[in-house]
Amino acid sequence: MSDATVLAIWDETPSMLGIRLAAPSIEAAHRAPGQFLTLEASTPVAIASAPGHGLELLIKKDGTAHELLGGVVAGAHIDVDGPSGHGYPLARHAGRDLVLLAAGSGIAPLRAVLQAILDERARWGAVTVYYGHRTAGEFAYRREAAAWQAAGVRLVEVVSGLDPSWTGARGRVHDALAAAPPPLAHAVAYVCGMAEMVADATATLTRLGLPAADVFRNY
Repeated sequence: MSDATVLAIWDETPSMLGIRLAAPSIEAAHRAPGQFLTLEASTPVAIASAPGHGLELLIKKDGTAHELLGGVVAGAHIDVDGPSGHGYPLARHAGRDLVLLAAGSGIAPLRAVLQAILDERARWGAVTVYYGHRTAGEFAYRREAAAWQAAGVRLVEVVSGLDPSWTGARGRVHDALAAAPPPLAHAVAYVCGMAEMVADATATLTRLGLPAADVFRNY
């Protein structure tokens, strides 16, 4: 267990908080994007930043992590354990195309993947991100989307709710994937979201020809 200092906390979206922590021992042990922390000995939360990019979290305002952290302020101290989990094997997939699929706060560990990719963009091939939410106003990390796209990342945002202002892809993440799939012959896929979303995305990828062994979760 380590003591972490809250450096900043902000509204990343109307329903999610961003939190930046300082915990030198955990940062030094952080090895792979997609690893997670355990807050106050009870609640796992994916790290939303890549190794070498500090320590950030993304938590839902109606979730268990918010019950622990929603009231903290900059300068507060919290108990954290980790990093835990194997994360995504990004280094092992140098030279491959990457397909990233996230729904809701599941974008957090994949944002860490994107940070790591942009650090050494030439090491990987084509990168496609499918990211779903109920409404357009809930997409996290919008301020970073331009940098992702400038680095050649194809970003497909998908809205599942009744949002009359939205003109992009609609439905679930796996629907958008099926409607406009990237080339998969040299790809691996990283998936994060609720269990149903992960199952649907995995099933769609395999129907499109990607072997199930090339679909990865971060835990």
